[in-house]
Parts: sequence; C-alpha cells; structure tokens
Amino acid sequence: MPKRELKVASSQILSLFQDNYLEMVARKVFINVPCYFTMLYSMFSPFFT
Repeated sequence: MPKRELKVASSQILSLFQDNYLEMVARKVFINVPCYFTMLYSMFSPFFT
C-alpha cells in the first residue's frame, strides 16, 4: 500500500473513531492486548483529541 493511501486511510479511520466513539477516549482500559499494542497506541494517541 502506498504511503499516500495509507495516510488518507488512517486519517479517515481516526476521524471516524473520534466522531462516533467519544467515550473510548475518556478512559483507556485494555485487557489482554499483545505487547506490541502499547507501542502502536503510543504512536497514534497524539492524534486523538
């Protein structure tokens, strides 16, 4: 997947989650997630409002 398409798709996904699932942003509870999830979350969390 080209970088441009990946950037557009990720921004659309992030805006979809921010608009429709606001309650998920207020509290973060992750149970039984893989060890790499922490790294991925730390990369994407600055983009969340």
